[in-house]
Amino acid sequence: MEIEKFPFCPKPGYSVSNEPKRKAIQFGDGYQQRIADGLNPLLRKFSLTFKVPSKKKESFEDFLAKHGGVKAFYFQERSQSKLIKVVCPKWSETAKLRYSDFACEFEEVL
Repeated sequence: MEIEKFPFCPKPGYSVSNEPKRKAIQFGDGYQQRIADGLNPLLRKFSLTFKVPSKKKESFEDFLAKHGGVKAFYFQERSQSKLIKVVCPKWSETAKLRYSDFACEFEEVL
């Protein structure tokens, strides 16, 4: 099955958070040993806002609902960047007169 590409571009000024997964073992003398947790311990989280015209609002919501926070899709962070495989477990809408602002959280997956 082919993975779909998200057809919308985010507004500038979004944030990307990085929190490497790691395991830490604490020893009694205050010493701590840390190791990476898994083969790919650094997966990013994107906090994005999309300005969607009213006529495209339904297709925007349908795309996210169809993937349901579990089915991955490709997202292009910037016009020249590579595609990133993500899921969207959470989004909200602020409805305006001619458009809606959608706040979305994308989590990078493998």
